Amino acid sequence: PLGLKNSALGLPEPWRQRAAWIYSGHKEQDRAVFLFNLPPIRSAIIPAATLQSTARDLAIFYQMLLNGGVYAGQRYVQAATIQTATSMGYEGPDETIGKVMRWALGFHVGGAYPGGDPALQPYGRPSSAKTFGHAGQGSCIAWADPEAQLVLAFTCNRLLDSDGAQQRWTELANAAWEAIQD
Repeated sequence: PLGLKNSALGLPEPWRQRAAWIYSGHKEQDRAVFLFNLPPIRSAIIPAATLQSTARDLAIFYQMLLNGGVYAGQRYVQAATIQTATSMGYEGPDETIGKVMRWALGFHVGGAYPGGDPALQPYGRPSSAKTFGHAGQGSCIAWADPEAQLVLAFTCNRLLDSDGAQQRWTELANAAWEAIQD
């Protein structure tokens, strides 16, 4: 309904010919790249793993969230639902990711993480606990900041190791923040 014509959970068969191949930018990602290039895995519906999308579609989705659930004059989500989904739910060790994380309900939350490297903030130095978004496995990232009314959506097909991805996301985020400063 939001008009996201290039987004699907699992790669639809008709999209296979135009879908980008996934590449490894670090040996840590070689196995994941091998698996996620297999057609049965790529087309499977695996939550938090097989979203196929473009930066434009992701930006529209996050802009709708910033607009309180409205996009192009149409309501898609209630503002109270967005408030609940993007509010801090947990801050602490994440056993899967292996780092201290800030989680809302399905979104990562921004700002400097306790015990984390202050220079590596995937939503940028000016982000706060109101900034929310999500990153892909060493690849893509999309986020929004309600106070700055800023959306960033970045898609790519080269998976980096954790440190490399953090560096890439931080540099992209800081460039976006710098672009809107007076």
